[in-house]
Amino acid sequence: MIQIATHIEDPLERLEYIQEQTMLGKSRHNKLGAKTLSKMADAVPFGVANLIAGLYSKYNIKDLHRPPFNVTITNVPGPRGVLYLNGHKVVSIFTLTPVVDGFGLIISAFSYNGQVSITTTSDSKTMPDTDLFSRYIRESANELEGLLQDSQKGDSSTKSSKKQEKSKSTLMFRTLKKYLKANPKQVKAHKGVYYIEVGLGDKSEGWEIDLTKATAVIKKKKNLNPKLLVEIEDESLYALYKGKLLLDELEIQGRIKITGTAANKTKFLNLLTAFLER
Repeated sequence: MIQIATHIEDPLERLEYIQEQTMLGKSRHNKLGAKTLSKMADAVPFGVANLIAGLYSKYNIKDLHRPPFNVTITNVPGPRGVLYLNGHKVVSIFTLTPVVDGFGLIISAFSYNGQVSITTTSDSKTMPDTDLFSRYIRESANELEGLLQDSQKGDSSTKSSKKQEKSKSTLMFRTLKKYLKANPKQVKAHKGVYYIEVGLGDKSEGWEIDLTKATAVIKKKKNLNPKLLVEIEDESLYALYKGKLLLDELEIQGRIKITGTAANKTKFLNLLTAFLER
């Protein structure tokens, strides 16, 4: 279950918000886990579940309560190349989705051979203006595509100015990468994935330190569900790297926040200490 950001007017900001909400929703779903779902299925016998579903539909119980949601949106990546059926080229593909009790609208997106089809499915009583809604979807998609193309042009023209906006602590991550390359034992001793959110005024940038393989991988990356999260301002991290501030000082002053298990926190602090004392 995600928020679809209908409260945000700007299309690009809305798209970014939806992407974040989708990633958060998937992470929550993954936390539940397949084993938990299996246990839930075992707790309710199949025959009883069928009986309950039949009674739910027969007596229109859905009319007695407000459903948690009545819009389903699904996207499926399809074939990238051309398909043929009995010697004939498949020109395009669109989806058909079932309408069931409690669902007012189902929107499905499917890709094929460089094209994307968006299908809206409802029934005439619930949504008599489905054709109008579908046209709005197409117009909105075209608008978003145009804005994305314009933003990419703008990005290329301001590329040089963006280079000057790099954080000071970027130097620390480059040096850490060289240090770990020269000290593979440290990678093995501190195996794990650590995510550092560096504050830059009213925005931030994320750095992921992946020590799960023989060679360390350190790169900028957005991670909404890290196993270990370190939050620190750019100036503080740079001062720590330069030896102008001590790690203990930052912890006492609350200028660094570390969220995760005790084991992961200990490994990260030991890694950071070894790097700073190199």
